[in-house]
Amino acid sequence: MLFLAVTAGFFVENQREHLVEHQREKQYMQNLIQDLSRDTTGLQRLISWRQKLVRYADSLVDLINSPQRDEHLDDIYFYGRALTIIGGFAYSDATMRQLKNSGALRLIKHPFIVDSILAYDQSAEITGLREQVILVVQSDMRSNIGNVLDATVIKTMIDTNYLGKPEIGRFLKRPEKRKPLVTEDKKTINQFCTSVNYLYALCFTDRQYMINQRAMAMRLIALLKKEYNLK
Repeated sequence: MLFLAVTAGFFVENQREHLVEHQREKQYMQNLIQDLSRDTTGLQRLISWRQKLVRYADSLVDLINSPQRDEHLDDIYFYGRALTIIGGFAYSDATMRQLKNSGALRLIKHPFIVDSILAYDQSAEITGLREQVILVVQSDMRSNIGNVLDATVIKTMIDTNYLGKPEIGRFLKRPEKRKPLVTEDKKTINQFCTSVNYLYALCFTDRQYMINQRAMAMRLIALLKKEYNLK
């Protein structure tokens, strides 16, 4: 009888531990879904912004080298200033870090779910590395923009009512006054345009990667909701 009682006690305790671990696992997945949802929202904003930057960069190089340049100064200043606005991917990785650092990945019973989570994490980290490359080019443009565009014009292009708003670049407005470029030096202008071309290529490819990243996040959300019966 004592043996049966001890065995039953072990069984009950084991069942209780399994229940607690399952509840922890489910809570982690719920938190992860929230993080992924934030990622999808942020990525959609960036996808839209990258598309604008591709269009701005493409037009800027043509306009700044056009014989009718002075007829398009508003666009040149607007596009040039917009291309220096930093808007990068802010990976919502709080739950992911908890899962990896605490060893909680072991709570996830299905290997294919672990694989999907880690694949997304790796993809998100690569996205962050690409953002660093774009930031380097934008920093170079910020350093050189004053060699081409007039600072007194750029100063009029900030709408302080929209500073700090989540929509990227919403604070930027068209220049309030018209001034020509501060230089006619072909080498200086060409160096500026070369940075614009680099940024064009980076934003073009980065946008596609972000579309894939967002689709990956949405698939993972759907998988977790299905497997854990979450809403």
